[in-house]
Amino acid sequence: MFACAVTAAVATSVAADPYARPIAELDALVDLPKPAQSQLSPDQRWLLQATPVARPTIAALQADTIALRGLAGIAIDVKRRLLSSEPRFAGFSLQSSNAATVIHHIQAPELGFFLAPKFSPDSRYLSFLQADADKLQLQLLDLHTGQRVPDLTTNIALAATALPINAITGVWYQWASDSQSVLAPVAEPVPADLMQQQLEPSVQQSVPQSDGQRQPQRTIQLLLKTQQQQQLFAALLSATVQQFDLKLQPTKLTAPQPLQHFELSPDRQHLLLATLPLPYSYQSRVDRFAIDRQVLDLATGQHTDLASQPLDEGRKTRKGARAVQWLADAPATLLWRELRQKKRQADTLWLWRPGQSTPQLLATLPWRLEQVHSGPSQQLLLLEEKSGVERASWLDLNSGKLTLWYQQRIASKAYPGTPLTTYDKEQSRLVWQQQKLLLKRESPARQQQLWAYDRTKPVASQTAQLVWQSQLHVREQVKAVFSDQSVLLERQSPTLPPALWRWFPAQQIQLTTAAVLPASWAGVEQQQVSFERVDGTKLSGTLYLPKGFERSQGPLPTLIWAYPREYESQQDLQAAVPHPLNYPGLSANNAAVLAAAGFAVFDKVTMPILAADKKLANDQYLPQLIANAEAAVAVLERLGVAKRGNIAIGGHSYGAFMVANLLAHTDLFAAGIARSGAYNRTLTPFGFQSEHRNLWQQQPLYLAMSPYLVADKITAPLLLIHGEADSNSGTRPQQSELMFAALRGLGKPSRLVLLPYEGHHYQAQESVRQLLAEQYQWLQQHLAPQPRKASAVVVTR
Repeated sequence: MFACAVTAAVATSVAADPYARPIAELDALVDLPKPAQSQLSPDQRWLLQATPVARPTIAALQADTIALRGLAGIAIDVKRRLLSSEPRFAGFSLQSSNAATVIHHIQAPELGFFLAPKFSPDSRYLSFLQADADKLQLQLLDLHTGQRVPDLTTNIALAATALPINAITGVWYQWASDSQSVLAPVAEPVPADLMQQQLEPSVQQSVPQSDGQRQPQRTIQLLLKTQQQQQLFAALLSATVQQFDLKLQPTKLTAPQPLQHFELSPDRQHLLLATLPLPYSYQSRVDRFAIDRQVLDLATGQHTDLASQPLDEGRKTRKGARAVQWLADAPATLLWRELRQKKRQADTLWLWRPGQSTPQLLATLPWRLEQVHSGPSQQLLLLEEKSGVERASWLDLNSGKLTLWYQQRIASKAYPGTPLTTYDKEQSRLVWQQQKLLLKRESPARQQQLWAYDRTKPVASQTAQLVWQSQLHVREQVKAVFSDQSVLLERQSPTLPPALWRWFPAQQIQLTTAAVLPASWAGVEQQQVSFERVDGTKLSGTLYLPKGFERSQGPLPTLIWAYPREYESQQDLQAAVPHPLNYPGLSANNAAVLAAAGFAVFDKVTMPILAADKKLANDQYLPQLIANAEAAVAVLERLGVAKRGNIAIGGHSYGAFMVANLLAHTDLFAAGIARSGAYNRTLTPFGFQSEHRNLWQQQPLYLAMSPYLVADKITAPLLLIHGEADSNSGTRPQQSELMFAALRGLGKPSRLVLLPYEGHHYQAQESVRQLLAEQYQWLQQHLAPQPRKASAVVVTR
């Protein structure tokens, strides 16, 4: 085995030190395809299936990581001018929404990928971005002919001259409402000296200062540090908004500026521009930077300043205009919300139209406004939230009258439900049927239902009409309602992978087929287990049993995998229980795959930390956590699946934090697996998860919840795994390194595995194989009847 950390060789060449491979049953699960993402065209005739990219090799991940720069709290691919977290696709398939036959299919280039597919409003074209080695390029697919515009696969010269799209703050190009053009931000060149300076060690001083105001921040990584980096970030943001016709010939609409966002009005006459003016903060992410907003009249070139936001380095809801957008069903009407004066948990709603000298106050709301939807006859549906409760109200734009429609717990949404929406013309829209609004909810039997409600009467006073209800023996979820009243739904069960169906009253048509899981998973039994902890709190988990297991054979070596969550009430907790008819959404990163290797896996075990007796949830963190774990162990024993003393506990991120605490404060578990965790809460002094109190307000709480400070009490062997490039808030790799150093110094059995180029979640094929091999070997070693003595070792793969 490995007895010390040696990082230089690995950092120089990923091929220099081969990775481990797990047993064949687990190896077969490494390259499981990710589920395709579906999208229905505005005319409801086309169904798009977007296939996510496959797991990269470690060499490809290394190349991507080398191109990344951490600036303003985000990771940026500086060559492509792309936010690294944007979903990537390997190909697109298009079919009729009434049949399973694929009509068009396009594949991304071998060393590239696709991004952000969008239908034109008239459903004639599919637009998307194609990522090549050094830039993003706008593409169109003519759905009538199947031809790409332009076809970069056959015209290399054209590909070389295509304008690069800027996606530093996300992909946000837009179709004009007449479907005759696409607006996109075109990247400006970055001065060569700025880019070269970023590649060299900085010789500038970093001198942040405080103005004496309280500005608590979570532990954030990748922040700006120098003026040089500020200038580089501004240059990377710099873009012009250009309008591309259907042959992708551009017309420049704006001068270069550090763009954060833009949006064209429905009448195509006005352009909303949001820019990020210098200077930038050294203490916060880009989403807290100051924002300047203007509306550009495209006919006259006149600019109107409005709805800006100041820099806010705190973590509470920002002051100034939020969610500024054009109203979907009006020619040019801007809406936005702002915090009420002296009341941080309530909003005001504002309106502005071109020609108005000042914005109009539409409504002063008692709660925080979360969503706004356009309705008929100059009506807006407002969804507000406060303390876990949602209220829906109708606002009349003409009179300003606000009428309460319904109120419900957010977590449950059992009655009356949630408004069904569809995405059309760059906006989320309500779904209506015969002038009644459709709401979806779940019945007590866990069936999804669609109910039709009259918007003119309070929901509580109505007898609603049941429009559709899912079957009992499968899980069905509505994705869309067609104009002919048929339904697009996703259907799955524990043995049937998710697939899209079109439901008619007289027939049903299967539109898609999901990939079947490998043979190594065949025969694995899945069941939903419900149980209670000692105080009567209802808990649950999904139990996976290996193929051919019979309880008469005796208990199995077992892994419990969990993630603690805070809840305001028992009702909220029960609403979060996974559906018992879910298909196992397997990924090789999931603990459930270990059932294919012969272990029992009790996955997604609820670990609730409930607020009670006017105390916050974390005031009772350890007692409730321990009670949850004791109940989980007890139910496994009652079922004859596991035996106390031969059970391991595992978790990722906050789940890893849970693992270390349970090993320190109980003797329930024979071993632990903790991935990408944080173990010393004094290193996250301004809060973590839902904990908003800081270290100086609640020092005893921070100390009591930090397993690092009681590492001497850990006796069970602990496997620590962490990505070396983890930039997630609060889970720096040093957290695992310090925890391992403590365990090793105390002579505790432990192992630390650091995965090069990996972030908070592990991507590369080789990294995941190493992960599976490490987890399997750890459980094999420490869940054996007579486990071998472990020593403290660290391995960097």
